[in-house]
Amino acid sequence: MYRADLHIHTSLSPCASFEMTPRAIVRAALERGLGIIAICDHNTADAAGLVEKTAAGRLYVMPGMEITTAEEVHVTALFPDRNSALTAGSKVKNSLCVRKKTGVLNDVYASSATTMSLAECVKTIKAHGGIAVAAHADRPSFSVFSQLGFIPEDAGFDAIEITAASSGPRGLFVTGLPIVASSDSHCLWDVGTIFTVFELKKPVWEEVFLALKSGGKRRFWVA
Repeated sequence: MYRADLHIHTSLSPCASFEMTPRAIVRAALERGLGIIAICDHNTADAAGLVEKTAAGRLYVMPGMEITTAEEVHVTALFPDRNSALTAGSKVKNSLCVRKKTGVLNDVYASSATTMSLAECVKTIKAHGGIAVAAHADRPSFSVFSQLGFIPEDAGFDAIEITAASSGPRGLFVTGLPIVASSDSHCLWDVGTIFTVFELKKPVWEEVFLALKSGGKRRFWVA
């Protein structure tokens, strides 16, 4: 059995603490008994490789992103490998708002909304072999419920994420989608405060993917 926190930010996210360095994140994850983590910075996957290198096999580090759609819905994207994440990240970056100075493109708002619709975002994630999760669905802002009031039938989510021990919106538990729990940690003390337990043969992408997509061939539950 492996404890998994599938939504952790590094200091690359503008809203995260400067203490969220690869070394500090790995140390906190190990201290709290996590075996699997996913690095999901806002609209970029650039830091995941550094965290994976720092972990040096001591825990499985999954590359990911927290993408903000045009509707300002946050979607957690989990990918099988760093190359897939970076390729998808390039498309996300190209859809971000930018600031111009003297006619030169010089800044990207990493945490701003992209021009990608929810449907386009999920399609992009899956085109790169990833899993699309409705991020922090139990929160009153930047969730699919807060922005749209419901989950569209054709949204294409693979799972729903909760970040606190709450019942969430009424429709949260009747969607038929798997529910995972993640910390969405922006500070070190939040890492692993809530997590999902996976029962797997070993902590690798194929096993996590099978758990979330197979409907019972691998077990997992919210702790």
